[in-house]
Amino acid sequence: MRTLALTSVALLALFAVGCSKPSLDGKWNVTGTQGLPPGSTTVMDMNGGNFTSDLTVNQMGSAIKIKATGTYTFDGKQLTLTNKDIVLDESTLPAAAKPFLPQAKAQFEKEKGKSTTGEVKIEGDTVSVAFKEGPLTLTKVK
Repeated sequence: MRTLALTSVALLALFAVGCSKPSLDGKWNVTGTQGLPPGSTTVMDMNGGNFTSDLTVNQMGSAIKIKATGTYTFDGKQLTLTNKDIVLDESTLPAAAKPFLPQAKAQFEKEKGKSTTGEVKIEGDTVSVAFKEGPLTLTKVK
């Protein structure tokens, strides 16, 4: 009887591990962001359903920094990102781009609260997400 109980507990533990969905919590390098100039980088930190994305856009000889925050849900198959706030670090904006600042802020304002959902494929430390806006690849930062 005792052996049966231990075997049952072991099988339940294996079943629970096998059924647990993978987590996207952690820090990720993001590639595949559509329309960004060469040399631009994005690092996303995901933790407990919240994300922070630090984007550096190489434009006009400057490294323009943008921070986005929001929430995410992940059910093991689909990832949904919802923007909460997008902030441009104005100190990184070159003088030639400053006249376009009101337009950029208006566009960021339109993006607040918007969500996007994509199918996820996980291969080791790489996560591919097929969003309708275009694919993204997340690579775990070690």
